[in-house]
Parts: sequence; structure tokens; C-alpha cells
Amino acid sequence: MTTLTNAFDALALWMFRLAGVLLLIMGGAVLVDVAGRALLRLSDGRIDMTFVGGPEVVAYTLMFTVLFGLPHAVDRGQVVVDVFTEKVGERTKERMAAFYYLGFALLGAGLAFRLIVGALDALNSGLTTQVYQVPMAALFGPAAFATLVLALRALLVAGRTWRAAGALPR
Repeated sequence: MTTLTNAFDALALWMFRLAGVLLLIMGGAVLVDVAGRALLRLSDGRIDMTFVGGPEVVAYTLMFTVLFGLPHAVDRGQVVVDVFTEKVGERTKERMAAFYYLGFALLGAGLAFRLIVGALDALNSGLTTQVYQVPMAALFGPAAFATLVLALRALLVAGRTWRAAGALPR
């Protein structure tokens, strides 16, 4: 089980780094789009450095940034409200955290299922993006993969947390 957990941790870290690269691409696209539009406006339309499809690039890079970042971040940076847990023992807090991770596993599984169905529908219908005509199945497929990784990693983290709380055998 440790090997599987370590493999998913490594995959999630790789996806998190890819999300960082996508975030830089998205920021660059926004910067170029805004600068091009400003130059067009300042030159009264004589200098056109705008590119078609900027919002589409930003929308899909944002989607992949979030979906590729979630598997790694599922067990990091969660906000805990101490008012609710200040008088609760550490083992109970661990069990509550494990239950919380199970919620992420269900969320990831539900998203993965819906994205797989959407990818199959898009593949059958030939649905494409509006500007660049990229097949939607090519976008839904990696998104489904990312949410499936989220579901499985959250499930593994929940199991690790339950074992740490003494609720499951080691």
C-alpha cells in the first residue's frame, strides 16, 4: 500500500508542477492579450497585436490549473476552525480529517464520471471549442484523468489518516 501511496503522491506532485506551468502560461496569455488590446486602442487601430481566442486559452488553462493542482493540495492547507475542534481529542480530529478527505474522493469520483461521460458524448458528436476548434473530448479526457487522480489520492490520504488515528489496522 505504501508503494501505491508514494506513486500517487509523486504523480500528484508532477501534476502540481504542471499546474504551475499552466498558471504561468495563463498569466502570459492575459498579459499579451491586455497589452495587445491597449496597443490597438492607443494606436487608433493602426497596430493590431491582438490574438483571437485569448479568453478561450485562459479558460482552459485555468480549468487545467485547478484540476491538476487539486490532487497534490488535497491534504495541504486546509482551514480548521478551532472553535469547533478545540475540545476534541487529536484522534477524533484525525478521524474528522479522514472523513473530509473522503468527501474529496467522492467529489473527484463524481467529476471524473461526469467528465468521462462528457468526453464520450463530445467524441460521438464531434463537439469542438468555439475559436480554435479543438475537440472537446481532447480536453475532457485529461480533465477526467486529473479528477480521477484526485479521487484516488484523496481516498489514499483518507486511509493513511484513518490509520494514523488508530481507526484502521496498520
